[in-house]
Amino acid sequence: MTLAAEMHQSIKVLGGPRGDIDTRESMLARAARCAGISYRQARALYYKESSDPRASVVERVRAAMAKANDKAEAHARERIEETADVGQLVARAVEVDAELRREVLALVFRRLAGACPEDRPLDEDGEDR
Repeated sequence: MTLAAEMHQSIKVLGGPRGDIDTRESMLARAARCAGISYRQARALYYKESSDPRASVVERVRAAMAKANDKAEAHARERIEETADVGQLVARAVEVDAELRREVLALVFRRLAGACPEDRPLDEDGEDR
């Protein structure tokens, strides 16, 4: 990947997802704030206007990306730990009491329903709802 392509992709990631009313300018402004660079520098990197950006700008963008990756990794690790905790609760609930099992499964379904759109709760037979 070329430096220009890396910087373009980094600015897109740092700017975050664009919503319905979000503009490219607001995405570039978020990326600039996140990386600690000027709007003009973020815009130049996004549109690949400079084939050789200043080293200090590249370092700031890379540092911001590293920080964002660390945050994402920590969040993913936390979700994995939560899922493991929930799995242990379900396993114990199945062994102890059918009523408790229903309550724990209901809790699990509520937590998974809010986690990701791809996560779909299952009914008690393990089938998609």
